[in-house]
Amino acid sequence: MVNAWQMAADPFAMLPPMNAGLEGLWTLRFGRFGCRDEETHGGILHIEEDRMAGGDGHFLFHGGYTLDDGTLSASLQAVRHGAAQGGYRGMFDTLDATFRLEFTAEALSPGQFEGRIRRDGGPDLRVVMRRFEPLSQRSRIV
Repeated sequence: MVNAWQMAADPFAMLPPMNAGLEGLWTLRFGRFGCRDEETHGGILHIEEDRMAGGDGHFLFHGGYTLDDGTLSASLQAVRHGAAQGGYRGMFDTLDATFRLEFTAEALSPGQFEGRIRRDGGPDLRVVMRRFEPLSQRSRIV
C-alpha cells in the first residue's frame, strides 16, 4: 500500500505501469499550439480494448488506436452533436457535421500523453491527455 508521503515523493506511484494498457477514463485539454492554458478546451476520453470514444461540448469522436513503444496513434471519426449556431467553427475550424481526426501523442509518464490532433484543411491542435481512472466496473461500457 502506498501512503501519502510516498505519493508526495512519487506522484505516479498510484498509476499502473505504462505496459498495463490505456483502458479507462482520460481527461483531455486541447488548443492551438502556442495558446495560453485558459484558451484550451476540455473533453473526456474512454478507452476500452482497441477502441476509444469521447467528446467535448461540441463534438463526439470515436475510433481505433494503437500504442507502439510509447506512441499513441488513433484515427477518429468526429461528429458534431450540436448545431453550428451562429457559424461556430470550433477548435477544428469547420462547420462540417462529420470529419476525420488523426491523433498522435507521446507518453510523458504512465498517466500522461502529449501530442497533436490533425484535421485535413484545419489547424493542428496540441493535446494533453491525463489518466482520470483505470478501467473499472464503474467506467466499463455496458
